[in-house]
Amino acid sequence: MPKEVSLPADAVAFLKRAGVQDWIVRLDGGDQPSEAWRVGLDFLLRFGHRRPDGEVYIRLADMEPIEPPQWPYARREMDIPPQAMQLPLPLGSGSEAARVA
Repeated sequence: MPKEVSLPADAVAFLKRAGVQDWIVRLDGGDQPSEAWRVGLDFLLRFGHRRPDGEVYIRLADMEPIEPPQWPYARREMDIPPQAMQLPLPLGSGSEAARVA
């Protein structure tokens, strides 16, 4: 199990703009029961550690343990920073359908 978790700074800013107050982390350990923690975004920004990679890290020990919520794994991804750009993909790689217009 990791000792800390992180969110990209752009993700934190996006969540704040969307009105999200808490970030919940659920870890599923295969044979082990799921575990979950909650942290307020304000607390994360105040006490998390920003590293040179631009992510905000926080120790699980600094988060509130909670009963694991019952939700499926994410089935969708999205680019959060508006300045994000798709890098050119080589033709014939089978990934042309993954491009976003």
